[in-house]
Parts: sequence; C-alpha cells; structure tokens
Amino acid sequence: MIFTWIISTVLILNTTPLLASDYFYNAITSPKITISGSIIQRVYDPREPGIYNKLIEQLVMDTSYQVDTRFYPLRRAQEVFLKTETDCYFIADNMSSILADRKLNEEDFVHSVTLNDSYIRVYTRMDQALIENLSELERAIVAADPGTGLGYALRQSMPKTTSIISTDSIEKSLELLKIGRVNAVVAYDLDMDAYLRASGTTPNIQSSTAFSIAHGHDSLVCWNTEENRSFLEKINNRLETLKSQRTLVTLTNLQ
Repeated sequence: MIFTWIISTVLILNTTPLLASDYFYNAITSPKITISGSIIQRVYDPREPGIYNKLIEQLVMDTSYQVDTRFYPLRRAQEVFLKTETDCYFIADNMSSILADRKLNEEDFVHSVTLNDSYIRVYTRMDQALIENLSELERAIVAADPGTGLGYALRQSMPKTTSIISTDSIEKSLELLKIGRVNAVVAYDLDMDAYLRASGTTPNIQSSTAFSIAHGHDSLVCWNTEENRSFLEKINNRLETLKSQRTLVTLTNLQ
C-alpha cells in the first residue's frame, strides 16, 4: 500500500488583520493549486521536512493561493500528475524523458524558473582513487538510492558497462561502499548533504566537486493553463524577491 501524506496550507495575502469571517471567505474563494510532490528523504519529505519543504513554503507564502501538496514516492508522484489528478509536480526538470510513451509534449506544460541546480556526484572511499570522469566508471559497480537511481538522468548518463545496484537509501548505499560490495556511490549532492547533516557522522568518503554525472535544473512544472501560468508567474517573482533579500540563503542555504 502506498501511503499519501497531504499537507494543505491556506495562504492569504492581506495587509490588515483578518476577522474570522474574512478568513473563511478568503479560504473558500482563493484559487486552489494542488502539487504532486516526489518524496526525497530529508530534502522534500512530509515526515522529515528538509530545505525543499522550506523553499516551497516560502515561495507560495504571498501568492494568495491555497496550496495543497500531496506527497508520493517518485514514480507514483509523476503518475498522479500525468493523470491530471494535480495541477503541478515537484521536483521536475526536463519532462521529455517521462513522456516518451505518452501522447503529450512539452507544450502541454509550463515550468517555473529553476529553483535550484542539483548534481549527481560520485562518492568513493578515501582509500580509493577519486573518480573525475565517466570513463573511470566503465565496468564499475555503483550503488544508487531511489531518488537517484529511479530518475532518468542517471541511466541516460552512465556508461553502458556500468552496473547500477538499487538501494533503499543513501545510508544503504554507503554501507555497500564501506564493505566493498560496490566501487562507488552515486547520489545527488543535495541528498547526500542532507543525509550527512541528519546522521551527524563524517563517513570516510570523497567526491570531486569538478565532476558530476548529471546536472538537474529543479523546478515546479504545471499543466499549461491560464490559472497555472498565473500561479507560476507569482512563484517566479517571489523567488527573485527572496534572492534579492538574501532570505533564500538564510532559510534554505540555497543561492
């Protein structure tokens, strides 16, 4: 059974105090946007909220929309959105890779500006050689957590001779690396940083900051409707405001 966590936030833009009657009137009349959210442990997570939870919360704060976020595992989140059960999907990048067998095209969707750049990096033990290019992954065995391994970016970028072992989490991937079952761990830098902060440990790993397997432009994607375009325009404007005020860095450590 797939459990769904629903977080509903009523967001009203008003510069004067609201009476109870005003609150209920605005809650009913304000436009509603539903988001299908793909769970990334400790990054965008209903149980262990991370920096993307904070980011979306800040972005929708002054939009006057009621925003209803429904969290699912990655594949399920995509399916829910593509079945038009929600208005938007997060975390999105290029939609073309998940539309290959569908009668849909990019014109059916509208994206926000890039909310954050993320990178799939290669992690090895400190007693191993640092991997700095794809050719060094030829015939290698790597471990990938769901947030990395289930995405299309990894499979499209890795050498065909590289074996990918799917794990339940970054923690499991690192355990396989520690005991020598895999040559390396591949993971999004944002996910790895979140895991290391939460675990409070300093594992014996290294990664080249000059090399990444793939580069993601994390964004919010919605069905191309007038209402959704208006919503994303407000999101884009809000992002620019947060960046100019340096509020984004203070709250989320994102640039």
